[in-house]
Amino acid sequence: MKHLKNILAICLVSLVIFSCKTKEVVIEAQEVDDIVTYLASDELEGRDTGSEGIEKAATYIENYFKDLGVKPFLIRIVIILR
Repeated sequence: MKHLKNILAICLVSLVIFSCKTKEVVIEAQEVDDIVTYLASDELEGRDTGSEGIEKAATYIENYFKDLGVKPFLIRIVIILR
C-alpha cells in the first residue's frame, strides 16, 4: 500500500507538471498538506479497492485537476498475471 501511495503521488505531480504547459501553476506547501491530509483521512475509510472511500478520493482528485484546467488523458493498461 505504501508503494501505491508513492506511485499515486508521482503520477499526480507528473500530471500537474506535464499537462500545464501553457499555464504556470503554483501550489503552496499548505495546499499540498491539505490535499494529503484529506486523502489520508479516516473519512476515506482506507481507500480499499471498490470501497466508497476510493471513489471519494478519485472524485476529489478529478475535481482538483478540473479546477486546474487539466484535460483528461486516458490510457488502457493490460496486466497479465502468471
